[in-house]
Amino acid sequence: KTHSSLVLHVETAEIAEKLVASRVSIDGVLRRTEHITLRPSKCFNCFQVGHIAAYCRHPAACGIC
Repeated sequence: KTHSSLVLHVETAEIAEKLVASRVSIDGVLRRTEHITLRPSKCFNCFQVGHIAAYCRHPAACGIC
């Protein structure tokens, strides 16, 4: 495999900004970094935001209507 990804979760925006501004050394090689923003989870049962279908207690809804 020639490419892969690594996701780092950090506690503060300041730490994230420092990581993005610099590079991260992995096995002695400096790697580029970028900031990603996670979107809120969306339930595929009721189509509401904030939970997933495995934990949904709402009635099923059509995602098209």
